[in-house]
Amino acid sequence: MSGQVLRITCWQYLTSFAAFRFYSLLPHGLVFALLNANPGAHPGTRPDCGLSRGGLIPSLLGAFTVSEALGLVLDSRVDRYRPFRLLVMDPYQLVECWLDAGRVRHRRAYLHGALLRTSSSLGDAVVEAPRRALFRQFFKGPANAVAAQDAFHDHEWPGREALSVRMRRDGACTVSHSVVELSSGFATMTYRATASRDRARVILPRAGAPAMAAVRRCS
Repeated sequence: MSGQVLRITCWQYLTSFAAFRFYSLLPHGLVFALLNANPGAHPGTRPDCGLSRGGLIPSLLGAFTVSEALGLVLDSRVDRYRPFRLLVMDPYQLVECWLDAGRVRHRRAYLHGALLRTSSSLGDAVVEAPRRALFRQFFKGPANAVAAQDAFHDHEWPGREALSVRMRRDGACTVSHSVVELSSGFATMTYRATASRDRARVILPRAGAPAMAAVRRCS
């Protein structure tokens, strides 16, 4: 967080399965982000059972608060989806939902500073430790939290590209990232393609009916 502004960055991966992040921004200041959960994945594998995770967020767009969204998740048959980690945020709090043996688990936390959630089709545990260590380095008392956030998402380890935040390996790479900023007056989403100068920005006044502002990969 920076001052009274909540700033969230999501990055999108293009793989041979076209599996990438889904996110949505509502004008009343509710943000959804969906990560694929890969507790024991291996390169080149893909779960064959379950519905696409991409259908989960559209089913929640009627919610106006974090608690309403959580209620919708708990009342839905989300166990039909492939493993996921769902993040629901407003400027003050975060609720995380995930599947555990077919049941939905969740936890709620208030937002006090920078936090990281990450996943990889290599297996979430493979990338969690190195990316989290890097995250702590960037956010260890940064003079400019926004610059630190941007630098973190542009980081690439030479020789360890498959584990990098800006990831690259055979059959998969980071193709874009998006920044969501929530202030008292506006909700803004900015999309940037990695391999080009393509950008898109959506600015929504914090009022009015729900409207989905989702950007998928461009190629």
